[in-house]
Amino acid sequence: MNIEQANHTRVEPEKLRGIISALAKSAGMPEEKALFLTDILVQNDLRGVLSHGTRQMATYARIMREGLINPDPQISTTNEAPSTIVVDGDGGLGYFAAYRAVEKLADRAREQGIAAAVTRNHGHIGAAGIYSRLLAEQGLIGYVT
Repeated sequence: MNIEQANHTRVEPEKLRGIISALAKSAGMPEEKALFLTDILVQNDLRGVLSHGTRQMATYARIMREGLINPDPQISTTNEAPSTIVVDGDGGLGYFAAYRAVEKLADRAREQGIAAAVTRNHGHIGAAGIYSRLLAEQGLIGYVT
């Protein structure tokens, strides 16, 4: 799945970002969210996680156009406690809810020593390693499942 194929076309990352962002916007995603998603997908490709990179965009664009996924989710926090949080994804791709959960978890983990988040009401979160790496960059350990 993550093996470079014999027949392939190399695309420079910046050109790929332009293509993926245009696809997301054409499916109804606002520019800011399209750029966020694009960055995550291209980074996955560059890390060699091709199964969870830009190849997913065709499916994402289709399900947004078909109304199966909200292209402009308004992410909200539905339940908070000192060490826990529940984030609602408003029927959009899970990247947005999962990223928001990580943003909110970091401070809680530092303050309480441990923290947990649950996300709900969304589609695919992509490669789980995205979110544990974000926590690791802040000196924290994260387990994503």
